[in-house]
Amino acid sequence: MKIKILKRVSPDALEGAVFVNGILNVRDRSVDLSGYHLSAGFNLAPGDTYYVVHNPTRSAFADLWESARDKMGWTTPAAREISNLLTRAVSDRRELKIIAHSQAGAMVTEAIRIAYRDYGRPLKGIEVSYHSGANNRMVTNQILERAGVERFGGLQSPGYRDSPNDLVPQVV
Repeated sequence: MKIKILKRVSPDALEGAVFVNGILNVRDRSVDLSGYHLSAGFNLAPGDTYYVVHNPTRSAFADLWESARDKMGWTTPAAREISNLLTRAVSDRRELKIIAHSQAGAMVTEAIRIAYRDYGRPLKGIEVSYHSGANNRMVTNQILERAGVERFGGLQSPGYRDSPNDLVPQVV
């Protein structure tokens, strides 16, 4: 598979499968995790292109604080960049299927909330699956429904693939 690492999110670059990394993931770990999570979420063939949106980790405390801010609606710069990416994709009629892993659950949900608020119309063509996400399902489902974003995949329920050994969806 071809991997494109985006240091700064370029709204013009994304279409198709997208992986957004979680808490305490350095760049190389994000790449490793993306292959695992994307193979669980899509039927990608060798040579298929997908994108990794890497949110650099600074420390456990900083990543937890960033998650908390997004969960409380205090939009972080990372969520704002992803929001810009979403609104640009929707206005260009490009489809995105996003896997939000760990911390990215809160970040992507906040990005969807503000993209819908700013765009003012349903975010058609955007789908998301949460893999052990740091997001509250009840709040997330309300935001997704309001924004017209579909959930895909999942084990426990549509759009959610949580690991019983991962503390993030249970604690964060």
